[in-house]
Formats: sequence, structure tokens, C-alpha cells
Amino acid sequence: MNQLDVFGLETYFTFTDGSTQTAHCTADFINKAGKAAKGSIVNIKFSSHTRDGDGGRKGPADVQDVGNSEDSGAVLKNHSGIVVLQDEKNGNETSLASLLEGKFSPKGTVTLDSCRSGKPGVQTNIAKEISEALRGISVTGQNQDRHHILGTDFTYKLWGDTTTTYINGKAK
Repeated sequence: MNQLDVFGLETYFTFTDGSTQTAHCTADFINKAGKAAKGSIVNIKFSSHTRDGDGGRKGPADVQDVGNSEDSGAVLKNHSGIVVLQDEKNGNETSLASLLEGKFSPKGTVTLDSCRSGKPGVQTNIAKEISEALRGISVTGQNQDRHHILGTDFTYKLWGDTTTTYINGKAK
């Protein structure tokens, strides 16, 4: 049975052949990334929530959820300083860099369309951390909270919303 992502809060892979695939959780992400041919990923777009490492939504956005449920898993820097996909159900961790090594096309990118995911001037943000792990890949994150339609997870952009792009941990 296919899952329906009503709010668009999942992770999307776009490939060089123009196809798109959706990952609903870390196991799904690992499966799709693992099956991707060398040089075939054009973009990975995370559209789900960010949070701080303490589980809140007001501190530095250093955790990127993979899907729209509490147990969908996340991308974060672990205690050893490695950016990993962490399965929320069992705590298993998979190195993001190892999983995606060689999978991106020459101009491949990662987009974090989530609150404060690229905000500069804070101690840490997940866009910068992912860009350090995925050497040479452009990673773009939001600098502010996304604006929601009251009572929903639907977001919209306002004039003046900005992003920051990182390559190898440095803002461009």
C-alpha cells in the first residue's frame, strides 16, 4: 500500500531521467539511495520539519526529519561527529556520506525546505552539517521559520524569505 503525503512533508529524490521518488522514513530513504545508480541523483529535497537536538522547535535547527511522523527518522550529527540517518524506531544509524557517495550527478544538490535549516550565525544548522558531510555538494536551507496556514502543516513563502547555500561547510 502506498502512503499518501497530504502535507508534502516527506523527502523527495529527483533523478537525471526526470523521475521522482518519495521517502517516508529512514528505511525508505536508505532503500531509494542504495538503489540509485552512480551519478543519478539531481536533488534530494527534505520538506519535513527541523528541530533542535533537544526535540524543540525554537533552538538551532540541527535535526532534519525525514518524514511527517514522529518515528520517520531524521538526519543529524551524532555524538561521534558523523552526519547520519537515524532510525527513530530502533536507533540504528547510517552514515549519510557513505550512503550517498558517488550517487549525485555533477551538479547535484540538497534542498532543506524546513524552518531555520540554513540559518547563518547560529552555533549549528543542519544545512551546514550536511554540506560538510557531502563534500562538494551544494546544500541550501531556509533562514527563517516557514509560514503555516493556521492549524495545518501547509507552508507558504513570503516576500523576503531567504535561504543560505553551503558547500563544504561554508556559506556561499
